[in-house]
Amino acid sequence: MNRIVKHTFSFLWLVGVGTSCAVFPATIEYYNEIADTKHCIRMKSSSTLSVAFMDPILFDTLVYIAITWKILTT
Repeated sequence: MNRIVKHTFSFLWLVGVGTSCAVFPATIEYYNEIADTKHCIRMKSSSTLSVAFMDPILFDTLVYIAITWKILTT
């Protein structure tokens, strides 16, 4: 059981590192022309930003639950 938990938390930690690195391209802004005008609008993608914020919350919550479970069962 401990080995499964160890591998699960190691995997979640690696996912956290990966999503943190994936945020950098999403912070780059790009510009689109508005129809036939000579004006541009600044666009910013935030799809990977939501994943990067949710992963640490999930990881920290699972660590808290695992520590609480271990304390309560001993």
